[in-house]
Amino acid sequence: MRHIMDEAFPEATVDGWEQLEPAMRNDSKDRHVMAAAAASGAVAIIAANTRDFYDPPAGIDAAHTDQFLSALFEPTPSKSERRAAQAS
Repeated sequence: MRHIMDEAFPEATVDGWEQLEPAMRNDSKDRHVMAAAAASGAVAIIAANTRDFYDPPAGIDAAHTDQFLSALFEPTPSKSERRAAQAS
């Protein structure tokens, strides 16, 4: 399975997370995920179990999958709508 994932998503491999893992303060079973996020420069971890990703390093937020997807599909106001809102 790992080989298939590596072939399909070679850019998803993160190096250097192992030395960061002991410093992670979140749930012990998910520290490798937080360490990989920190090593890769990620700004967010998107997961259904955000309760396990408390106390992230500075610059990393944990967002629930529903919250993330809802934000992606929120309508963005047009330029004219933004100007009208500013004028009122």
